[in-house]
Amino acid sequence: MWVLSLGSRRPQAVGLLAAILLFSACCPPVILTEQLPPGRVGDPYLVTLDTDCWDPFWWMTGELPVGMSFDSEGVLRGTPRYAGLYFVTIGFDDYVDGEILTSVSKSFDLLIVEADEPLPEGWDQPVGAFVELAP
Repeated sequence: MWVLSLGSRRPQAVGLLAAILLFSACCPPVILTEQLPPGRVGDPYLVTLDTDCWDPFWWMTGELPVGMSFDSEGVLRGTPRYAGLYFVTIGFDDYVDGEILTSVSKSFDLLIVEADEPLPEGWDQPVGAFVELAP
């Protein structure tokens, strides 16, 4: 983190300028995660979503498989108990000094296969492995 000092006697002006600089450094904000990897019933699952902004507050709408959760740090985790195709919208709010500057969201499909089914072709996640997505 860096600090900007302009020698101004008006702290409001410096605060506003710092907020503008922080906002423009993250503008336009983007969710970098392209897709959620499939999971398997009974296997631990862990995905951390990624963005180009600093310390956003993540949120989710939609239905996750029983046994899974999503937190405000952008982490999807758990051990799914039921197979299915789940549709979720995941987003984040970018804050400066308690004010929401922008909100971004993206829709994802999450496929959970039965315990004895193979994962779709192209996914080489070993059974029981944790997955970390990076840009």
